[in-house]
Amino acid sequence: AVVSTQSTGKKTELDNRDKKQQRTLRYDKSMLREALQTTVKMEREIIDFKKELTVSIKKARDDEKATSRAQAELKHLDQQLQVVVEEVQKLAELNARLTLEAHRTDEDIINTETALRNNLTMLRKTLQDEIQAKTSLNNKMESETDDFDKYQMDSSRKLARTEKKKNDLETIHTKYSTKKNELDSQEEDKEGGQVPEEY
Repeated sequence: AVVSTQSTGKKTELDNRDKKQQRTLRYDKSMLREALQTTVKMEREIIDFKKELTVSIKKARDDEKATSRAQAELKHLDQQLQVVVEEVQKLAELNARLTLEAHRTDEDIINTETALRNNLTMLRKTLQDEIQAKTSLNNKMESETDDFDKYQMDSSRKLARTEKKKNDLETIHTKYSTKKNELDSQEEDKEGGQVPEEY
């Protein structure tokens, strides 16, 4: 009777320990699922961020090409303006020898020069605005690149922690399975070797 009572107490203790370990294992599995879901979400965010960065880089390249075209056009207009200025000087010399016709020609030249200067001023302002926009975009790209690098480093650390947690849980599960098998084996040996007492 004493042996039977001790065996029953030992079995109850083992059952309680088994239930506790099962609860711990379920909790660890739940934490692992949550960590894996977080990892998948972070990987999707990284992919989206890379796509946005690619679009920004393409826009920056397009803006750079537009700026180069504007600079080329500005250079061409400067050359035209220089030609016009030279023509104005020639016409001004001719104006000294001409009368009303020369006066009308001078007015036309002045109007042309004014229009060209106005166009040149507008083009210079446009070029300046594009340069400022390009600078702002470059600054933004640098900032986004820094943010992406920080985000990628943080994600790598989180992935490493998640991987470690996963390995730890797998180790716990392996130890728990091994221990449970040992306890079950011991329990079977005890039950198989027990001789019932006669009263």
